[in-house]
Amino acid sequence: MANVIQMERGRLLDGQQAQLRSLLQTFHDRGGHHLVVHLHGGLVSRAELMRTAQKIQPRYEAAGAFPLFLAWSSDELATLASILTTHAGHPAVRAAYRILMRIVPPVTPAPAGIKAHFMGLPAPAATSDATLEALGSEFRDALLADPEMQAALRAEGLTVQFNKLAPASAATAMGSIATTLALDAFSVPLRIVERFRAGRDHGLAVTILEEIYRSLPVDNIGRALWNEMKANIDRAFGPDPRLFGGTALLGALAEMGQSGRVPVVSLVAHSAGAIFAGRLLQEAQRRGLQTRFNLILLAPACTMRFFHETMGMAWERVGQTRLFAMNDPIEQADDMAGPAYPASLLYFVSGLLENTVDEPLLGMQRFFLAPAHQPDPSVRFAREHFQGNRAPVWSPTTSTEDPGRQSTARRHGAFDDEDEATLQSVAHLLRAWTPVTEGNVG
Repeated sequence: MANVIQMERGRLLDGQQAQLRSLLQTFHDRGGHHLVVHLHGGLVSRAELMRTAQKIQPRYEAAGAFPLFLAWSSDELATLASILTTHAGHPAVRAAYRILMRIVPPVTPAPAGIKAHFMGLPAPAATSDATLEALGSEFRDALLADPEMQAALRAEGLTVQFNKLAPASAATAMGSIATTLALDAFSVPLRIVERFRAGRDHGLAVTILEEIYRSLPVDNIGRALWNEMKANIDRAFGPDPRLFGGTALLGALAEMGQSGRVPVVSLVAHSAGAIFAGRLLQEAQRRGLQTRFNLILLAPACTMRFFHETMGMAWERVGQTRLFAMNDPIEQADDMAGPAYPASLLYFVSGLLENTVDEPLLGMQRFFLAPAHQPDPSVRFAREHFQGNRAPVWSPTTSTEDPGRQSTARRHGAFDDEDEATLQSVAHLLRAWTPVTEGNVG
């Protein structure tokens, strides 16, 4: 039976507080000194987590660590792929994409590896000579003259306003594409060009899709799901340790410290699990825990700003750190939703789900390399922190890399339970990391 503690919206499910105390008592009775807490990502269902826990718990135990899996969230983000596919296939979106791919000037080359296809449409052979000022008018006129767009207008009762498309009736069903199809003919193409000029584009095809989606329910729905997931993490640190999972774990660690036993805790955090790990560190610092934590971050979906804030607050609580993620060409090639969004989940989070477009994420090599983000103090902090023996492991690596620095993951979801090289690296680190002292902080 896997050592899983289950929560819903931050609250422990029935019987889970007793289960947590029982597991930690077993850890204590065995004389354990190394606890590994596994924090899954936001695209993982409860059933998938159970399978993952059953698969990798023996590996953690063989590495000399006592495993604890926190099921902190359901798969809120799993619905995004179907939402994207539904909206991306709409004639109005197809028309907007096709026209923008033709008229937006190539102000900067698309990063190598970004695909130009979308719903089977070919990449344009050439672009318009339109000036930046005329782009909006050209987009509007081409959109309204497009046969596929005209058919959508007739079929769904859309009317045309001066520079927007809006529903003819307020009675249009909530959530339908017509409800919020307000493709501002002037701002959409200009936002695309501005992103290229500022070095904040995600390649031509993906940037165009992101700016179209920002005008549709996809943007609001996706950000709402992402923010709700973050809120569930915050709820896990509510005041009552009998109810809230994060607080219950911290309380148990505090009791161990009071008894004179302070185990080392390694946090293995995948994707959005890195946000939970960061909140755990922040709360440990606030509560004055004696516990020291190691961090293994697998394609972390937290922002560099959040990592900077967390480390600034809880630096003395953190010992060893290791970051695993895909190199940028592989990241770009990891289709989150096929042609509806032909890049990875982390690109989607950076481009659409955070408050700032092209928000720097810790798990994206792009932000360790891109000159446009160099002035950002959080980006500088991440670049300075992850160097030397903390240098990131960018997958895929070669078999000649040192143990603990190998990964061959080519999908975002492969890091924590599929990729054998990563699993072996994590196990190697758990074996190697003894309780942290002032002499071996790395």
